[in-house]
Amino acid sequence: MEHTYQVLRRRFGLEDRVTIHHGALPREERWRSERAFKSHVPVMLTVKTLEVGIDIGSVSRVIHYGLPEKVSDFWQREGRAGRRGQPAESLIFPADPWTRFVTSSPTRFRRAYLEGQVERILADHRSPTSAPPDKNPSRSFYGEKEVYRVVRADDPRRLLKDQLDPEDVPRSWAPGCAFRYRGDVWIVVGPPDEERRTIPALPAEEYDPSVRQLIDEGWWPYPRIEIEAEAREGEDPEGCGLGHVKIRWTDTVLVPPPDVPDQPILLESGDLTVRIRAFYVRLHDPRLRSSRRASSAELAIHALTYALKLVSGAPLNLIDHYVHESAYAELPEGEIRSAAYLLLYEAPPAVMPLLEWERAALKAEQLIEREAPENLRLPRCPWPSRSDPDPSPRLACQYLHAVLERIQTLRERVRREEL
Repeated sequence: MEHTYQVLRRRFGLEDRVTIHHGALPREERWRSERAFKSHVPVMLTVKTLEVGIDIGSVSRVIHYGLPEKVSDFWQREGRAGRRGQPAESLIFPADPWTRFVTSSPTRFRRAYLEGQVERILADHRSPTSAPPDKNPSRSFYGEKEVYRVVRADDPRRLLKDQLDPEDVPRSWAPGCAFRYRGDVWIVVGPPDEERRTIPALPAEEYDPSVRQLIDEGWWPYPRIEIEAEAREGEDPEGCGLGHVKIRWTDTVLVPPPDVPDQPILLESGDLTVRIRAFYVRLHDPRLRSSRRASSAELAIHALTYALKLVSGAPLNLIDHYVHESAYAELPEGEIRSAAYLLLYEAPPAVMPLLEWERAALKAEQLIEREAPENLRLPRCPWPSRSDPDPSPRLACQYLHAVLERIQTLRERVRREEL
C-alpha cells in the first residue's frame, strides 16, 4: 500500500489529492490523515484501520482491492460510504484468484461470498437484524440461524462463548471437548440444551482434577465423529450429488502427546447428530480398511485442498472431507457389508462444481510427490498423526484421479439440472 501511495503522489502528481491510513503510522500522522480526508483530500488508501469507528459522512465510493476473507469485514468497509443517505457505489478490483472467481458473475458472488457460504456468518435468530433479506431488506444482511452459546454449567448467566455454528457442535462442542477461556482450560460437560440454545461447561479442574493434570502434561480431548452422505430421492448415495451430510459425534477421548506411548482415555460418549445440506462426492472402497490406504487417501485430499487454494485461492475450509475406515456397517435389512469410503462435501452447497478441479489435480500430483505430509495439514483434521502409517504417493494419485472422475460426474449432473 505504501508503494501505491508513493506512485500516486510522485508519478501522477497527486500529492494534494490522496492520503494514507494504517496501523503502522504514528498516531499523529493518522489523525492528520483523517482530518485531511474529512476536509479537502478526496482519496484515502487504507486497510482494516478504517473499517469501524470512523464516521466520515461525505464518502461516496469504496474501492476494494481484492476481497477480505471475512464477509463481515466486507460489509464494514461497505458501510463507510453513503452514511448521510447520499448515493454511493462500490467497486471491487479482482486482485487475486479467489476474488476473480467469486466476482465472475453476480450469482456466484452472491452464493459464494455475500450469503456467507464460505464464511458462515451467524446472527442470533431472535435479533431483528437477522431476518432474511426478503423479510427485512433494510436492516438485514446476515441471514437467520439459531446459534449456540457456551455457559457455565452451574451458572447459565455466565457467558463463555457466543455465536457458535450448530454445524460445529459435534466437531468442537460435544461433551468432553475442551477450549480455553481467559487463560484457563474448560470442558464441555453435557449435550446442548436445545430449548435455551446453550452448551454447559466447567473448568477442567472442577470437571476432573486428573484430567486437568494430563492436559497440563500435553494431553488433549479429541472428539470422534462419523460423517455420512444422504442422497436425494432417485440419486445414487454411493456417487455424488446435492443432498445432505450427517455429522455424528460418538465419543471424546483424551489423546496423549506424540512422545507418550499410552492409549487414549475415554472421557464422554453418546450420540449427537446434525444434518446439513451439501454438495457431496462419495467414493466407496472396501480397501480403505487398510490403514495405509486410508492414509494415502488423506494425502490425496489434503494435497487437492491445498492445490485448490494455489490454483484459485479457495479457502482451506471450503471443502470438507472424511475417510471412514469402519470394517462393517449393518443395513436395515440386517445384511452386513463393508462401509469404508472417502467423502468430500461442501456445506452449505455453493461453488463445489464450479472450481478448477482439473488444474488443481495436476498441482496436487506435484504436492504429493514433493511435500512431506506434515506440510499439508488442514484445519480440524488430525491427519497425519504419529500412529498413521506413511502414505503411498502412487495410491494417493489413484484416489486423486478417482475423486476427479466423481467431480466431473457431479458437474455434469448440476449442469443438466440447471439447464
